[in-house]
Amino acid sequence: MRSFHAVDSLLEDYALATEQLEEIIDTPIISYYEIYAMNQYIILAGGKIKCRRCLARSTRTGQQCQRPALSLSQTQRCQFHGGRSTGPKTDEGRRRIASAHYRHGESSKASRQAYSQSSAHLRRLEESMYVLGMTTAPRTRGRKPLGYTPVQTIHDVHQMVIDLELHRNRGSNEGA
Repeated sequence: MRSFHAVDSLLEDYALATEQLEEIIDTPIISYYEIYAMNQYIILAGGKIKCRRCLARSTRTGQQCQRPALSLSQTQRCQFHGGRSTGPKTDEGRRRIASAHYRHGESSKASRQAYSQSSAHLRRLEESMYVLGMTTAPRTRGRKPLGYTPVQTIHDVHQMVIDLELHRNRGSNEGA
C-alpha cells in the first residue's frame, strides 16, 4: 500500500506535466497545408527570391530535392528530375525524335538474329572439338546463344555435319 507522501508526489508530477503540456499546446500548431506550402517554395538570395521548389523525392531517404524547379516546368521539377520536357505529343513529333535517334542498321532484329545464329554455330563447333578430342583448352564461358543445341556425342557431331551440308545445299539451290 502506498503512503500519502508517494501519492502527493505523483499528483505534483501530474500537475507539472499538465502545465508543461498546456504550454506546448499554446504554441501555434502548423497545419498539413502550411507544411505542404512550405515545401512548395524555396527562399534564395537571403530572402530576396522566392521560387518554386522541385517536388522530386529520393527513393532511398524520402527527402525532397533541394533545387529550385524550372520556371517552365509543368511538373514542378528541376532539370535533373525531368523538368525540361515531357516529350513529343504528336505522331509527327515522335517520328522526328525516332529519326534523330536512329544511328545505323547494324542493330536491326535480322542482324541480331544472324549474330546469334553464328554464335550458336561456333559454340556447336567448339563442343564437337571436345567430343572428338581435338582440344583440351578451356571452354567458352557465359550463357549459351539463342538457338544453341548441345553436342555431346559422336552421333550429335555426325548430325551437325549433315545439317550443315543440307543447309549449304539448300542455300546454293535458292541462289540458282
